[in-house]
Amino acid sequence: MASGVMAGFTRIGVGAAYYGLKPVLEFMTFNFSMQTRCNKFSEDARGLLKAAIRDPDPVVFLENELLYGESFLVSAEVLDSSFCLPIGKAKIEKEGKDATITAFSKMVGFALKGCLP
Repeated sequence: MASGVMAGFTRIGVGAAYYGLKPVLEFMTFNFSMQTRCNKFSEDARGLLKAAIRDPDPVVFLENELLYGESFLVSAEVLDSSFCLPIGKAKIEKEGKDATITAFSKMVGFALKGCLP
């Protein structure tokens, strides 16, 4: 039943976007949306959500419920009201010279813990 309701709201959002509106739909989980084709994914929620709202194209913004309750260091730059991140550009968390590890969502934390100092 819940996935049917989410699918219905998604259809309403798509229809609203088709008519030039900028709908913002929020779902607590994204399991159903992994069945859709997504062009843009996210790591840094605040800056990317602002970019998604400003983007003229439809954007699917996913957040992993496994990250709820996790704590992160937040810089003064992120707290600034003008903070916005570009969509489609990766963030380098830790720069190295011998290997490249790419990850998104919860795996970013695991990748950073596995890197040597």
